Amino acid sequence: MSLLAIVLLILGLGLVAWLTARARAMAFAGPGKPRLHSLPSYHGWYVALWALIPALLFLAVWSSVSGGLVTQAVLDSPAAATLPSEPMQRGAILSEARGLASGAIQAAFNPEARALAPAYEEATDHFGLIGGAAALLLAFAGGAFGYTRLSPHFRARTRVERLVMGLLLVASLIAILTTLGIVLSLLFESLRFFSLVSPIEFLFGTNWSPQTAIRPDQAGSSGAFGAIPLFWGTIFIGAIIAMIVAIPLGLMSAIYLTQYANPKVRSWMKPTLEMLAGVPTVVYGYFAALTVAPAIRDFAVSVGIPGASSESALAAGLVMGIMIIPFVSSMADDSIAAVPQAMRDG
Repeated sequence: MSLLAIVLLILGLGLVAWLTARARAMAFAGPGKPRLHSLPSYHGWYVALWALIPALLFLAVWSSVSGGLVTQAVLDSPAAATLPSEPMQRGAILSEARGLASGAIQAAFNPEARALAPAYEEATDHFGLIGGAAALLLAFAGGAFGYTRLSPHFRARTRVERLVMGLLLVASLIAILTTLGIVLSLLFESLRFFSLVSPIEFLFGTNWSPQTAIRPDQAGSSGAFGAIPLFWGTIFIGAIIAMIVAIPLGLMSAIYLTQYANPKVRSWMKPTLEMLAGVPTVVYGYFAALTVAPAIRDFAVSVGIPGASSESALAAGLVMGIMIIPFVSSMADDSIAAVPQAMRDG
């Protein structure tokens, strides 16, 4: 049973739970009956959340551990008796067998992988069936538990809002902890790096060639970690070439939009300009590597410049300048609009 099919079944159970609980809550209301504390839809959401959340949490945990169980089951099968003992070769064969079983690849380089593919497929189906059955039972049990709690005086709205608030809090904590983890990992790796490389060499060295330091005993003595070329490259591309492109174009576009453009022209031209800010940076990099850089190289060759290369700072700076035009234009637009009319006339 595939993961998508299990998720769809759980969502279907959640929908059934919502409809059933809502119908029961509507049956509580009526002439001569006590007034409901919460709307029927809140009763439906309460039971539906009890059916969905435990099952989906279990499914997330199961999907992360089932891969190891499948691999262990394959290794315990008779077909794995001929696997090599070397970890890298064994991992490559198991990876090919997994791809054959899932249909991701159609052929395998290692014959052992073809022999292991049926075992992988059988183990995947077995553990997928176990996880799917357990998740569905958990969804049914959670929905049944929530359904038994319903009554005219049940505070379903309070419970649902409290649960939603808890989910939002968890999402906020995940964002905070992720940021903290990134900072700590960068700090840890930086400390490891500077324990091998002198900070003086890093900050003031003029040679950046880390590929020459391939052994741990070479890291501190190779002189390959001087960061001045990195600093200069960043300044040259981002603060010189990109600014030469972005500042005139952004400033002139802001002056035109605020001082000369017709309101109808401004209404569509400004959003169109700001659309550039929504393009992902990886798209700009891809465009620079495949289009701008070869065009600049061909132009340099055509005018007789020797040694022209597609790996040029000019291509990166031009594309980065185009990328930051919306930011320069927006800041200049706000600055010009903030000038009082009396000062502008003066």
